[in-house]
Amino acid sequence: MSRSGNLPFSAHDRRPPRSLAAIATAVLLVGCATAHQLAPPALTTGTWRVRIDVDSAPDRQLPKQPTFGTIDFAAHRYAIDFRRALNRTLPAGAVIAPVAEAQNEYRIILGDSSSFDYRIVMRGRLVARDSIVGTWTETIICCSAVGRFSLWRSPPQSSRAAATVVRFAEDERTVDIVAGRE
Repeated sequence: MSRSGNLPFSAHDRRPPRSLAAIATAVLLVGCATAHQLAPPALTTGTWRVRIDVDSAPDRQLPKQPTFGTIDFAAHRYAIDFRRALNRTLPAGAVIAPVAEAQNEYRIILGDSSSFDYRIVMRGRLVARDSIVGTWTETIICCSAVGRFSLWRSPPQSSRAAATVVRFAEDERTVDIVAGRE
């Protein structure tokens, strides 16, 4: 108690209580230690674009081109044609979560997150505020495909535009992704 009665800190005291000083020091140290870290993106807002490269697909022919698509984590949906990349389709579903034991890393599940055979698990690192790169694995009992991915945020759509067409030129072929206005 301070000299003024019921208040823990008063004008008569020249220094704050030790517990307040300890808390302020801890906050300052945490702030300095995390100053170099990238701020986490607002992952569930907006549409993200994705490029999927297949590096290995046992018992299947590797696609010659990467697969492009979009992911909307807020709606738990993706628009990626996995028939080209994996010779099969996956159920709808898109979930993202930070990896607890790693800083700036995220785990993304496309497909049925409660199933083993009907999903792709991606693990990536935040390399810029709105970009994640990493590797992915198809979860299937036999002959899982694996590869790399790049995920980046789509720029906000103009309210006047009814649709946006994004073109990716790869090996003399063009892939168009058309996203309608939300």
